[in-house]
Amino acid sequence: MIDNSGLLGQAFCGLPFLSDAFRSDLVTAMVRAKRRSALGDIGETDCLTPEYGWRYLESPETRPLHERWSRSADLSPSQIHRVDRTLGNLSKATEGWSQLFRIPIRFVAPQEPEVSSATHPCAPQTIALGSQAFDTDRALQAALIHEFAHVWFGLLSEIAQFDNGSDSRTFTLPTGTSGKTLRTVLFAAHFAVACGRYFGPKTRFVPGNESLTYHSYAEECLAVSANSPGLTAMGDYVWRELAAEVTRDSRGPTTVTRQSWTPQ
Repeated sequence: MIDNSGLLGQAFCGLPFLSDAFRSDLVTAMVRAKRRSALGDIGETDCLTPEYGWRYLESPETRPLHERWSRSADLSPSQIHRVDRTLGNLSKATEGWSQLFRIPIRFVAPQEPEVSSATHPCAPQTIALGSQAFDTDRALQAALIHEFAHVWFGLLSEIAQFDNGSDSRTFTLPTGTSGKTLRTVLFAAHFAVACGRYFGPKTRFVPGNESLTYHSYAEECLAVSANSPGLTAMGDYVWRELAAEVTRDSRGPTTVTRQSWTPQ
């Protein structure tokens, strides 16, 4: 049997924000090729933009989402300045991240005032940042790492889906948010590992909650998704790469193993 995870590992060299060797150039080339093939004759236009990403994923199912997100206002010039400055500082501080922040992004203000930050895989390369994300420099750093991690996983999902739909369960995230899909759990684990790499894996995920750290959040996400029948070859590759990173962060044997997980 071909080890699909191994072949994907040879191609991509890890995951965005986790491996400095990650082949972001290969991912963007594959996304461009898939979008160009699906959209037909678009000439020499670069289709690695939010607009072409939305067109590529447009369908009757995504249209209501697109209509809602398209009504979002752009960020103010002062907010964009803070975003640019923060991305520049993050790029300088962490080797290998600068190319991940160069991808074209449309920044918008969420329509819901309670939302701090958000993305959606069906609205590619679009990041919503609420007023709370600008409260402190650290809040903005965390929001940008979080949402850029989602953007890059969205691009990987355009190449090949993580979830084949065969797992009928819904999942609950470590924060208690229920009704989530397998794909969402993998996205959540990834952003937590990415933030943990910058802030430290033992950093509290939610201020005031001593028990939930970026590390424990990711570990719990991986524990509930291990051995899911819904994992595709890409999903299995992603799960294994995340589990390897969580194991390194734990500085000892991890509780997350494919064999130890039992469906509830």
